[in-house]
Formats: sequence, structure tokens, C-alpha cells
Amino acid sequence: MKIGLTGGIATGKNFVATLFADKGCYTLDADEVSRIVMRSDGAAYPHIVESFGESILATDGEIDRASLRKVVSSDIDKLHHLESIVHPAVAKYSDKFYRSIKGRDDKAIFVHHAPMLLEAGGASFYDVIVLIYCPKEVQLERLQKRGYPPYEDAIRLMNRQWSYEEKLKYAHHIIDNSGLMEETKAEVERVYNIIKLMRRAK
Repeated sequence: MKIGLTGGIATGKNFVATLFADKGCYTLDADEVSRIVMRSDGAAYPHIVESFGESILATDGEIDRASLRKVVSSDIDKLHHLESIVHPAVAKYSDKFYRSIKGRDDKAIFVHHAPMLLEAGGASFYDVIVLIYCPKEVQLERLQKRGYPPYEDAIRLMNRQWSYEEKLKYAHHIIDNSGLMEETKAEVERVYNIIKLMRRAK
């Protein structure tokens, strides 16, 4: 089964994904995949360099993500163009990863966690969408403590992401990650047990 795990920035996607991994699920981080496809040997690299020029490259020839972020953060058209390059490459990599797992484990539960999963039009790729809930004030508090990405960039990203109410239209299950760690673990346990029942039914 393919599970799409999403939520706004600083809602705790990595933590929740780790809890699913602890239960034997295969997990894949879209942010990490984006780094892979943007490396010099990655599928998105030549198209990014062609579009944004060699000024975004570090001395070793790799893309300097901070420099690229500066280029696109103040120009929405450039940001959309970057996403039009990176998102398909991430989707292709993720699909290949899923197929490789399914080839050796036909009962596998694959959890792909991504902040812009729904905004990128990826809902149809998954059997189940799991949405992480966290109040906006908690998100802001976490962002201030975290320090990365820079707070101003994080706020811009938050404002570009769909609201919780918009994401809710696509969600099959909600995990509340605004409280204690043990409460989140119980939420993951609940959703995981439902997903296991669905897998058996299929």
C-alpha cells in the first residue's frame, strides 16, 4: 500500500514517519529525494543549471541550495519553474523506490512524507492520505526554535502551503501531533492498525 503523509511545515512529518518506520513501514522523505535528484548525477540537475545558470553552483560543481533559494524566494515564477523540474523527478524516483520494494515484499506499506504532496497534485498516486494536524501557533513556535530554514523563508513557505482546511478535503486519516509524544504515538498506532486492516481487505 502507498501512504501519502503530509502536513504543513513544522507539523512533525519526520517524527511521525519515524514512528511508522518503527512499525516496519518503508518510508521515503521527499525533501531528501529532492536533494538526491538535484545532485550533479541526479535527474533534475542539468535542467536546473540550464534554467538558473552556473552562478547557483558551489566550487565543487554541486548546486548550492542556499544560492538557489535566494534566486527563487523573491520570484514566484522562478519558484514555480523550479518546482516543475524537481517535483516530477521526485515522483519518478519515489515510484521506482516503491516498485523495488513491492517486487520483494508484496505486503509492504510504503509511507512517502512530503510537505507539498497535495499542492504538487500527488494525491492520486496514493491509496491513503494521512494528514498531520498542528495548530499554527505551535508551528510558529517550533519554527522559531528550529532556526532552519531561516524564519522569514519558513514563513513564506508556510504561506504558500495549503491551509489545514484545504488539505483536509483530501485526507483519509488525521494524526494530531500538537500534544505529548506519547499521544502522537497512540495516534500513529491507531492509524497504522486501520491501514493494516485495509491492506488485508485488498
